[in-house]
Amino acid sequence: MVTADLDPEDFPEQMAQFAEDITIFLECLNEFPEFTDEAVNASILAFQGDLKVGLGSFRLVPSPVSLILLTA
Repeated sequence: MVTADLDPEDFPEQMAQFAEDITIFLECLNEFPEFTDEAVNASILAFQGDLKVGLGSFRLVPSPVSLILLTA
């Protein structure tokens, strides 16, 4: 549950930070040799890449009811 007021205009910035956090998490995970797995690394890096690519195609469009997230 989110209790803070969130500005929809901050969404791209928040997603970019999330992509960075995923990379940091992966680096920390790889510090433990028993958790190093190339399939997991590839999957996490692909997800991080998808987040970054997707950020370029998001735009917020005002709607009378709410803000709707559309892809370009």
